[in-house]
Amino acid sequence: MDKERILLYSSKQWSLNAYDYQIEKDKSPFEMVPTPDLLGENTVNQAKGFKIVSIFVNDKLSAKTAEALAEFGVGMVVLRCAGYDNVDVDACTKHGITVTRVPAYSPYAVAEFAIALLLGVNRKIHRASSKMLHGDFSLDGLVGWDLHGKTAGIIGTGQTGAIVANILHAFGMRILCNDIYQNPSLLTVPNLTYVNSLDEMLPQCDVVSLHCPLNEHTLRLVDPAFIGKCKPGFTLINVARGGLVDSEALLKGLRAGQVGAAGMDVYENETEIFFHDRRESGIHDDNLGRLLLLPQVLITPHQAFLTRDALGTIVETSLESIRQYLSGKRLHDVQHSLNKAPQL
Repeated sequence: MDKERILLYSSKQWSLNAYDYQIEKDKSPFEMVPTPDLLGENTVNQAKGFKIVSIFVNDKLSAKTAEALAEFGVGMVVLRCAGYDNVDVDACTKHGITVTRVPAYSPYAVAEFAIALLLGVNRKIHRASSKMLHGDFSLDGLVGWDLHGKTAGIIGTGQTGAIVANILHAFGMRILCNDIYQNPSLLTVPNLTYVNSLDEMLPQCDVVSLHCPLNEHTLRLVDPAFIGKCKPGFTLINVARGGLVDSEALLKGLRAGQVGAAGMDVYENETEIFFHDRRESGIHDDNLGRLLLLPQVLITPHQAFLTRDALGTIVETSLESIRQYLSGKRLHDVQHSLNKAPQL
């Protein structure tokens, strides 16, 4: 049986290994063809000869790129992630390209990592490790604070935000939540309250954790005005999308002491930086460079999702979408499609 070749943009060895393992396990007639390049207008030519391409969180699928993919005969784009703010879905639909995503690979993986960032930056674990590597075993500069009895603000209470809220509640924190929709699973949690506005939430919170999507309403949500409303010295956690935080405003807030600490797994200009080895080329982003040097900041390279469990779900979900497409289903008929159903 001939194998269906699928082009894997933004491929790294860990992602290729996960796909190869599952394909071999299932005896699926697929061959993943890796390219380390991001999908974009300058790299779309690599898709010639493929019917299906797979992209990741920082690939850019513009209207122009969608048109080119259609001209090359690509009929399906499979996202290996939940976020799709870099994808022009309407343009893909116009050209008959089926677009699918993995809506929930492991909210536990991301939520647990948010807690790890909070504990790490609060208890100065990254600083302690660095000091010890240089022979400094003193406790100077390592004073943190108890989470118990403090207040945490959760912005966005979908699956991930709800898990974070429950974990922080178990730590003995008071929880304030803000979302357009209230999560029914949280309504009976003691010492947890939904508030109607950020103006009400922010002045009360020792910790603010972001778990909302990135869209026109949330782009640079954390700006000078947002930071100014917060409790002085608060800790910001972001494992959602980099574009939620204005990095210039964050820097100013940290230097002024209004932001006490920040733990981030995402960054607003991460596209050409994260997932790559930049030791030789360097980091040509002044704000990121400055943030990395601040002792009260802990930044990781968009790894919150990276567990064996989550990778397995990503692979299985995306391969099932591909099977459905190859069986003849198209656009909104494929599971987890982003293409809108036609209006009746």
